Amino acid sequence: MMPGRGRGRGRGLGERVVQGRAEEQCRIRRMLDDAHRGESNCLLLHGEAGIGKTTLLEYAVAHAEGVSVLRVEGIESEMELAFGGLHQLLLPVLERLDLLPPPQAGALRAVFGLSDETVRDRLTIGLATLSLLSEAGAGKPLLCVVDDLQWLDRPSVDALVFAARRLRAEGVVMLFATRETSSVSGAKALPHVPVTGVDRQSASSMLPGLAPPVSEWIIDQAQGNPLLALGRHDDSHAHAAEALRLAEAYDLDHRAAHLRALLAVLAAARGEEEHARELAGLAMEYTRPRDVGRGTADALWALGLLDLGLGRAQDALAHLEAARHAVGHPLLTRHLMPDLIEAAVRAGHPERAREPAKQLMSWADDLQQPHFMAQAHRCAALTGPDASAEKYYASALDLHDGGCDFERARTELLYGEWLRRGRRKLDARDHLRTARELFDKLGAQPWARRAATELQAAGETSHPADAVDSPIGRLSSQEREVVRLAATGATNREIATRLFLSPRTVGHHLYRAFPKLGISSRTELADLLAS
Repeated sequence: MMPGRGRGRGRGLGERVVQGRAEEQCRIRRMLDDAHRGESNCLLLHGEAGIGKTTLLEYAVAHAEGVSVLRVEGIESEMELAFGGLHQLLLPVLERLDLLPPPQAGALRAVFGLSDETVRDRLTIGLATLSLLSEAGAGKPLLCVVDDLQWLDRPSVDALVFAARRLRAEGVVMLFATRETSSVSGAKALPHVPVTGVDRQSASSMLPGLAPPVSEWIIDQAQGNPLLALGRHDDSHAHAAEALRLAEAYDLDHRAAHLRALLAVLAAARGEEEHARELAGLAMEYTRPRDVGRGTADALWALGLLDLGLGRAQDALAHLEAARHAVGHPLLTRHLMPDLIEAAVRAGHPERAREPAKQLMSWADDLQQPHFMAQAHRCAALTGPDASAEKYYASALDLHDGGCDFERARTELLYGEWLRRGRRKLDARDHLRTARELFDKLGAQPWARRAATELQAAGETSHPADAVDSPIGRLSSQEREVVRLAATGATNREIATRLFLSPRTVGHHLYRAFPKLGISSRTELADLLAS
């Protein structure tokens, strides 16, 4: 058991919005306010692991201004230690035992091993717990926080539940958190609130900086569980690759197909044509015969995004329209709509972009999520009259602030292209330069090359890495990316995980790249790239 006592900090979580938990937060604040008026309350939060119960308990502690705090966390390995949890919770206030009626004080001393007295009946122990909590709250409200109740020993649970049900006007708040109410003795008798998954908008706000296809997949997999969503944010590429390996190992064919489609999208964004097509093809081998619409749509989306980045707008449009048709429910197409709209315009079919652009704007207005609104405004600039294009491009860039770099770079690129066509070359260069730098940083080589080409058309000299006589320019896109990561000190295995390759393939790329670069070891890479 993990004990603790202290004052509410009023900072940290107290100043931070806990995403998607407004109703629970309001109830907790109300309970704490009531405690200052001498009223007592108890509440049991229950839900699956990682769903946010502990975060709500921490929120309560952070808001417990002017309130004493007692807390304990159940540990599975100590479940057999009778009254161990109760002892840890009450340890900071045991000096008040003498204020209790002698039978009750004697009962607690006995169960805590502080005397040789015989352990009394559980009714006396429950009453003693109630009395001690009441004394601890005298003159100042008291918050008791009990986390992982399912792992607290049974006698402690019985005593705490007994006390919680009988609190009235002591100024005591008791908050419990557990995974399952059915496994905890007496827990069903407490007022309880199920802690369920957060909504998609709240989950999305926990994943800043990720490309929409990645964040959408993470939210789907997490099913509203904030811990899963945050756990998958750190390195989405590596997690998806690892998840695929696990799915294949355990013959989870359906999940593996979805993961291949996701990895195909990520590979497509980086311009890894062979890898993206292989993954998408493998995904559809499973999804098409079984009418798995979402999986098929994601694989087709990957092919469309790949062709769009490589400048094959007509092929991209065909794939993306097929993906839109395959997915089934219209709302599930929102992540691929910006690509479809851009493909239609670039392919010379703006009429096939107008209805999707209108639909995207409608969804963005309803959802009020910045990254969707940014995409919708970008598409409005693409499909609307020139007179309103600049307004929409500028607002899209504002909405991208702090969001996904890949999407921001695409908006910068389109805005720069529009400015160049309007003979505003100086203005165009700023946006195109930003786009190229962002694409370079992300390893999205086809998009970076397009931005570099536009920059040349706008009158800027070529990017050194694109020059034919540059050592870096002699490498293939895959070799260039492997070299870039190797220069940071990453091992072959780390590079392989990042790029979805085998360590042997990484070694092969380095073996081919070194002679082109005129070097013989990894230690020379950093200096070469810096120059």
